[in-house]
Amino acid sequence: MVPTDRTKRNFVGRKALTVMKRILALMLTLCVLCSLLAGCTRPTPPAEQLGLPGAFVATHLKGMDVGYVEGLTDPEIITEKTRGAKLKKYDSVEDLVSALKKKKLYAIVLPQVQASTVLAENTEFAQLLENLTNAAYCIPNYYEGTDSDEDILMQVDATLSLLKGTDAYQILLDRYIFGNPDDVTAIELNEGDTGRTLTVGVYTDFKPFAYKSKTGNLVGFAVEFVNAVAANRRSDIEFFAYDDADALYADSKAGKVDLAIGPFVKDPEAPDEFAFSAPYFDASQVALLLVEDTGFVDIQDVQ
Repeated sequence: MVPTDRTKRNFVGRKALTVMKRILALMLTLCVLCSLLAGCTRPTPPAEQLGLPGAFVATHLKGMDVGYVEGLTDPEIITEKTRGAKLKKYDSVEDLVSALKKKKLYAIVLPQVQASTVLAENTEFAQLLENLTNAAYCIPNYYEGTDSDEDILMQVDATLSLLKGTDAYQILLDRYIFGNPDDVTAIELNEGDTGRTLTVGVYTDFKPFAYKSKTGNLVGFAVEFVNAVAANRRSDIEFFAYDDADALYADSKAGKVDLAIGPFVKDPEAPDEFAFSAPYFDASQVALLLVEDTGFVDIQDVQ
């Protein structure tokens, strides 16, 4: 029997349908395989999605060995923000960096000033994108509305600008932040020729910014800074030691001292008469880790 055109069309249709079914089955199989593979593959970390280096959240450090330098970083901050890192104390930034390079530590925590320098010198390091804290140390001053009060704070800011415009600020960083603050035994206090005295309250348990040296002298990064303020004012300087930062803040607020040195950051809730200098040190706490260890963060951690 000779096949008719209709028979030919039915045959071609059935063949085409069979091919389409096979193609569809193959596509479904590929989809299943892709889904299985996707389930076994780590999703792109948030940091990589943003095109940024580093891990994304502080809780990524939970249970990891994290190093810090006493006096530069508050261990309670690390514990709170990481929700339970294993803390290891080191004596200097150099020891901290060396330990991270040798993989004795998973991460290190430093103020932003040191961290930026360490990152510039060590390309194998990356910074955690989420800061543990955001803070900058300032010097408070209580205004009574007189020109002389305002003059003090203006001279603090002017001195800071002057120091940062020369090598003087870097010298302080090298002496107290990057170097060993215990090497400083004494500083020469300014003696003015105007008959004025700048009174400064100092919280002395604030190493390396204000503390007693091995020889019993008051030294520190901020101590030398306000000493430079006195030199700029051409005045004498007199320090008053405090072992309670809250008491110092209260006395500063009461106008018992012109300036105060302590772990003070700008307080938006302070009275209108209470003003703060420009930040003299970026105290934001950041974590550094090896580039090879960055990015491995569960996306759920940031959702």
